[in-house]
Amino acid sequence: NYASRNNSAIISQEFYFDHYINVLGDNYWGGIKDELAQEELNNRKERYRKYSISNIETKSLMKNKKTAFEAETDLLVNKNKNLTSMVEKRLIMIERDYNRKIDALMVWVSNPSLEELAKKRNIKIISQELSPIRQTPNNNNYNTTLCYFQFKNKYDKDYVKSLFNDFERSIKTEKLQMFSREELLSIFLNTEDLWALNDLKNPTPYDLGLSPGFENDPFFKAYANEDIEETCEKINKMFSPNKVSIRYHPNLENSIGNKLWGKDSSPKSIYWILKCQRIVTAVSNIGFDAMMFGKTCYTLAENMPFAFKSVNSLDWKDESVVDSLYLNFMLFGIFVHWDLMLDQEYINWRMSNPGILEIFKYNRKYVLESVGLEVNQNWLTQEDILKTVHQIGDKEIKKIIHYNLFEGFEAIKDENETLKQTIEDKNETLKQTIDRLKSIEDENKTLKQTIEDKNET
Repeated sequence: NYASRNNSAIISQEFYFDHYINVLGDNYWGGIKDELAQEELNNRKERYRKYSISNIETKSLMKNKKTAFEAETDLLVNKNKNLTSMVEKRLIMIERDYNRKIDALMVWVSNPSLEELAKKRNIKIISQELSPIRQTPNNNNYNTTLCYFQFKNKYDKDYVKSLFNDFERSIKTEKLQMFSREELLSIFLNTEDLWALNDLKNPTPYDLGLSPGFENDPFFKAYANEDIEETCEKINKMFSPNKVSIRYHPNLENSIGNKLWGKDSSPKSIYWILKCQRIVTAVSNIGFDAMMFGKTCYTLAENMPFAFKSVNSLDWKDESVVDSLYLNFMLFGIFVHWDLMLDQEYINWRMSNPGILEIFKYNRKYVLESVGLEVNQNWLTQEDILKTVHQIGDKEIKKIIHYNLFEGFEAIKDENETLKQTIEDKNETLKQTIDRLKSIEDENKTLKQTIEDKNET
């Protein structure tokens, strides 16, 4: 859809072009039922087939590797001359056919071979992927979908850290509101999940939650600091089994970990996060979710873009949490709204190399306006956000903003006293009923005896 709308081209493996392509809406979200447009799009798709990488060429990348999985993992971390040559051949063809120089290579997954080729040909790599902030059929944790958009491999451990340092220096002279954790969650949470804002202040049943990777995931194999067995062994030494919870990835067997650990099946991963004081993961985006909810995050893969602000080794019981400045930076400086990810005007602007503060302001304005908030307002309070984004009344807002755990306990205590009194009242009523039944039974016995005596007479 993007390539056809923007007179661009696609390089992919040949089987990609065998798929039937659906026509998407303006923001590349949701299909449109238009048979003519559908036919035109799929006919146009055939123009790109000439740039495809054949199955035979793909198999050549497995040279000296026993399995496709090994080859795939190797491509993520090492340069491959064959891959570089294949892609460069297509880039030359595209530049000749379109009579233009290629300025950028948009990729879902980058690797050292592409990065080397881009540098050689003075092409920028735009690395894109869904961020942890998603509203999709399979992940409805938030009310908005944000995406990674960066001119580096997502797994470049220094890129985001360097931008954050620039951002910290830039904001020193700016009067710019930085939202608190509670305000950010009020912006991004679904209305039915606002109870989570109160739950943040409650004690957690688990000291630690583990979201394990799986061994046949090439990203886990390429970037994780240790294997799953080593992580589980450390957890067993450091934490009591009844204080550990595990949430399995859909592709992971349930046999991993200690049988005494609590196995989570919450409908949303954020519900599970709320139950844990600490979260351990490797290459999962759930680590950033944990940061959003003020949990200590162990990211056992230093190449993750948010890893520099988390604990990277499971050697002690840490209790650190990230500050709200960092969360603001990630949500508005690194992530972009889904609508902007493939917006050509936005891409052109980002290609002009604006500073991180400019990017932050632009992205933030777009996201806030997308949920109905006025950016030009002097200062947005949590109350403003809850009223505008969630359309809830003052009474509900007060329960959220002024929630107090002690008051919550007192309310529960009052409820228990009321319940106790109700039970006692019902027990007394039941006792009186039983006594009355016994009295009736005695009366029946007397009546029966009288009848028998009369019959005898």
